[in-house]
This record gives sequence, structure tokens and C-alpha cells, in this order.
Amino acid sequence: MDSEYFKAYYKGIHPLYYNKVFNDIDHLLNVAYDYEGNCVDKLAYAEARLKCLEAYKQLFPYREQIDSDVDELDGKNGYSLFYNMEIEYTNAIRSMEEICLLAENEFGITSEEIKGFVLNSVKPIQAQAEIADLKSSKGKDENVNKEIHTFNVPLNADELGKLLKALKEKSFIHEDTKFEDLAHVLGESRPDDYKRIGWIKRNKNKTISKKSVLTLLRCLEVDWDDFEPKKLNYCFDAGIDFESKNLKDGKSIIGNNGINANSSDALHDLYEVMSMVFGKDSERYKRIIKIPLMQNYP
Repeated sequence: MDSEYFKAYYKGIHPLYYNKVFNDIDHLLNVAYDYEGNCVDKLAYAEARLKCLEAYKQLFPYREQIDSDVDELDGKNGYSLFYNMEIEYTNAIRSMEEICLLAENEFGITSEEIKGFVLNSVKPIQAQAEIADLKSSKGKDENVNKEIHTFNVPLNADELGKLLKALKEKSFIHEDTKFEDLAHVLGESRPDDYKRIGWIKRNKNKTISKKSVLTLLRCLEVDWDDFEPKKLNYCFDAGIDFESKNLKDGKSIIGNNGINANSSDALHDLYEVMSMVFGKDSERYKRIIKIPLMQNYP
């Protein structure tokens, strides 16, 4: 009943994801405020507000449903239909409510601000600038950005869920890969038990296709400048670590110094993955199949 209920009443989002989102926001606020309620870390506060805004944008259409479900959990309607629901699902309902309350009361996020927040998971320019200014004001030796080894890919929770499922179905990643780990690789906060994405896609010669990792990232519109061994090794476990030489390919337009991300063995399957995530008729999919897979392609 648990998952089916959420599929029926929360179409397009993954409620369990918001357990983690709420914990992340709560942690940032604990860093931002001291015991006397004074804001002592403006950067942590700004990041908490931005994370809350991103989540509230997705939860806003379900605001009344969330309130109704919380009343049901609290027994205000008599016997609760959620009496036998697994705790992670009941926690998800309460996490979604807490995020909405924080957005409305702590951060003062208005419906006008929600309407102006056009693209899911794309940070507003003003908020980006404020956070960048706060980071630059910190000492250079302070480790402000703890996620420097991940890829900034703007996907919402629904798209991330579809991507995880499709990559498993097409045998690109281990079946035990967690949603939170994939989300982190694509730019979200690091879970406490983070584990690299186990890459299992094989070439025709039965070796693991490290190049198909590059193909996936290009399909997700990752820029060539982000193809660095330290990032790839932090995010993916392909058996053997990536080295700079793995990224260079004489078939590239610019010769031996360029990157060739065209894994012909996996390309068709990856396009299928992208169609499962975005839909073949979507503008994003149409853009994806035109993305150059060789660096400096004219």
C-alpha cells in the first residue's frame, strides 16, 4: 500500500527523498544558528534557504494533500489509514510538512517567489550570486565547498528517480545503487554513507566500458572542462581508476589532446535511458541527441 499510495497521490515526486532533504536543511540551520538563536553563519543559512526553496517548489502543488495526510497520521480523522504504514513513509509525510513550514515561516518564501522559480533544480541567479559572495568572503584555506568533486546536473527528484531506474534496467550500474548516491554525484549533498556509483556496463570484449561513463555525462550536458580524473574517480567505480590518458583519444577532432566520449557500444542504450527520463518528444531529449560526443566538434 505504501508505495502505491504515494504514486497515486504524489505523482511526479519521490516522497522518501524528502527525508534526506529535510535532514540536510535541518543540519544547515543548526550550523547557521548558535544556541541563543543568533545567525552566526550566513552561508549555511543561504544554502539552507536555497535547498528549501528547491524542495518547496516541488511540494507546493501537494500542499493541501500534505496537510490532510498529517491530520490522518495524527488521528484527527479517527482511525488512521496509515496505522500500518512503514515508518520511512510516515517520516516522509512529516518531512514534507516540515519543509513546507520552514519555507513559509522560517524563510518567508512566497507564492510569487515560487512562481518565479521557473526551472526545477536550477538555482536562481540572485541566490547563486549571494552564496558565491559569501563563499569568497571566507578564508581561502577554509573548505567551504565540500562537493567540488561532483557534477552539477540540474535534475529534479522525479528525473533522478527515473534515471536511477533506467540505468539499472539497462545494466549500467549496480542494482544496489542508492538514490541518494546518484543524487550526490549529480550535485546534491553528500549522504553520510556515500558510496561511489558501481559502473558495470561492458564493451563487446566484456571489459567494463569506462568510456560509457563519459557518454552518460555528455548526455546529461556536462561540460568538457568537468571531465577530470579526480571527479570521475570520486563519483564512479569502474573497476580501475580513471587517468588522464583514459580521457584523451586521437579520434577527437583536435587530435591526441581531445576527449572522445563516443562509446558506440553503449550509445543506443544511453539514448534509450535519456528517453525514459525525459521522454522522446521532450525538447531536452531532442537537444541531447545532438550533443557532440567528441571535443571541439565543429
